Amino acid sequence: MKAFLITADRIDTHQTRQLRFMDAPEGGHGITKATIKTKLPFRFRLYDDDGVLYYEGRASCHEAIEAAHDWAMAYGCTTSKIFEGNKLASFIG
Repeated sequence: MKAFLITADRIDTHQTRQLRFMDAPEGGHGITKATIKTKLPFRFRLYDDDGVLYYEGRASCHEAIEAAHDWAMAYGCTTSKIFEGNKLASFIG
C-alpha cells in the first residue's frame, strides 16, 4: 500500500483530512484512526518558498511523500521535510 494522509491544513482551517491512495481506490486498506501510526509511519511537513508551513501529514513510504509533495505544489508548496520518529530524516525541494 502506498498512501498519504494530510493531517493538518495550515492554510485552510475548514478543510477536512484527506487520505489519498496511490495504488488503490480510496477507502480501503484498513486504515483507521487506531492504525494510522503503524500503516503510515513517516511524518512530513510541506512548506512554501518563504518557509511557511502549509500542510502536515503521514505517509506509508518515501514515494508516497513525493506524491504528497507533487500534490501540494499546486497550492504553492516547494519544500517537504520528512521525519522518522522525531528526527528530520531528509527533505525534497
